[in-house]
Amino acid sequence: MGKNITTKDFEFLTKLGKGAFGSVVLVKRIADGKHYAMKILKKKDFYKSEKSEESVITEKTVLMKSRHPFIVQLHYSF
Repeated sequence: MGKNITTKDFEFLTKLGKGAFGSVVLVKRIADGKHYAMKILKKKDFYKSEKSEESVITEKTVLMKSRHPFIVQLHYSF
């Protein structure tokens, strides 16, 4: 299998938005030039309550399993 993907494999381009736990940034994967939206979470913010932590885990699980044209697909998680 190939090497592990990390944040160092992406060029950070511009901030797209900000949410309760972090922000979303437009990034470009250096290897192939593809663009992605990267959600960056601040762990210190969502560990404040179990409900916050649970909602982040649920979101990741849903995005991992979803295959629909109107739902964002999760490509990488680290």
